[in-house]
Amino acid sequence: MGRVKGNISPMGSGERFDCRDWARYAQERFGTRQNIFLMGISMGASTVLMASGLELPDTVRGIVADCGFTTPWDIMAHVAKRDFKLPAFPLLYALDLLARIIAGFGLREADTRRALQKNTRPVLFLHGREDDFVPLRMTEENSRACKAEQELYLVRGAGHAQSFARDTAGCEEKNQDLCQGVGRSDAKNCGFSAEKKQKFGLQCCPPHVKMGLFDRKRREWKRVSLFPSPFLIAGYRIF
Repeated sequence: MGRVKGNISPMGSGERFDCRDWARYAQERFGTRQNIFLMGISMGASTVLMASGLELPDTVRGIVADCGFTTPWDIMAHVAKRDFKLPAFPLLYALDLLARIIAGFGLREADTRRALQKNTRPVLFLHGREDDFVPLRMTEENSRACKAEQELYLVRGAGHAQSFARDTAGCEEKNQDLCQGVGRSDAKNCGFSAEKKQKFGLQCCPPHVKMGLFDRKRREWKRVSLFPSPFLIAGYRIF
């Protein structure tokens, strides 16, 4: 399975379809009673945000995006200016043409902001305040574009992709609030209001589980790792 192959990465533009297909596969394999959450860091975050505008399975219940950029064009323009003092013209225009000819995608083809305007699932945005690779403004733009329920959590002193390492407890708590709501729980442990829980079908896992997945068949919680893959799907490492 997977549309993106070889040595060329479309930087989320193509991977978003793989993400959608993996979510469909997860639903087929684990059933419709198992909730799915999409999580990603950096380009993985952009991928899951771009995927949010696609037709995802109903079992996809939420998204966590840590320091994702808006478009391949935007992040390449930022890096070119920061590291090489180069303007977007003519460099980005030439790269965009090459990408279309060689790899079959445009640098502005997929935009997280456009996708988030279509998204209906709750989103947790994370970003390190000291991130000098993916600018904080990109996550702020994503947050403003998101029409669904959302939360923006900024971590002081964290550089690129360092939010969990810098503030593990805070990030785990925010993830719990969003992702761990598929079984019985004490409602006071969930950051979402009762109205949000009813709207999205969310509760929270017991505090001692930290990051877990509720197995409805066995009626028990399973502990899962926070970093099993570029993005978590249903709490399982499936690729």
